[in-house]
Amino acid sequence: MTTNNKYENLPFKLTLDIPFQCQKHIDIVLKSSIVTDELINIDNNIQSETSMGDINKFVIEYFTVENVLSLRFHSIDIRLLRLISNNLIENVKLSIECIDEFQ
Repeated sequence: MTTNNKYENLPFKLTLDIPFQCQKHIDIVLKSSIVTDELINIDNNIQSETSMGDINKFVIEYFTVENVLSLRFHSIDIRLLRLISNNLIENVKLSIECIDEFQ
């Protein structure tokens, strides 16, 4: 999946590919860590089935290929990119720990 320079005004980018055992785990992580994150779900944001954020500051695209969750971060500032990505990684980590604990 390509972004086609859709976010060319956001020069800093990071891509994370996180493998999972099954699609169900990806759905759990998306619902518990990414789609509901208060840092991401801000006023005046864009949100679609595969992306969210503030088009003037940052955007996170997410999609799955087989059992891999791909996250693409686009940001106007390197510090904001670090903040958003670190927060999301911590949330994903917590979700994965919960999945492991209850299985």
